[in-house]
Amino acid sequence: MDVSSAVPECIGRIRSGIGRSSPNGLVIAVRFECRTVANMIVVARIHRHLRRRVARLEGFGGVVLLRDWRSRRLISVSLWRDLDSVYQMGEVPGHIRAAHLAGRLGIATAGGVFDHAGDWRTLMFGDGWSGPSPLSHLHS
Repeated sequence: MDVSSAVPECIGRIRSGIGRSSPNGLVIAVRFECRTVANMIVVARIHRHLRRRVARLEGFGGVVLLRDWRSRRLISVSLWRDLDSVYQMGEVPGHIRAAHLAGRLGIATAGGVFDHAGDWRTLMFGDGWSGPSPLSHLHS
């Protein structure tokens, strides 16, 4: 199979699956497994620099960078209104270059998209509970 033809199909499945199941916001988590503390510092500085630019995007709710110095691991957790808002990051100058830099520095990355599965009480205790998404403020 030609990979270039599979990408639009894959994105379509992701978009349609998330779009139907998560009208209440998304959480994006990206893990950076750094080989050195110096690499961690580089990633953290770039993250801080890009955060200011990403913060201007509509649908962005916030981001935090978690640091585990001992294991040389960073985890970026960001809040988004919807998948279209996430795709706006491609418009942020420097974001694509920063993503490519991780590979050049030998930093292993992994990421995931998490949608709102419902009120926590429903998940813990069953039906009968409802409440707004904790990310509902992003829909203003």
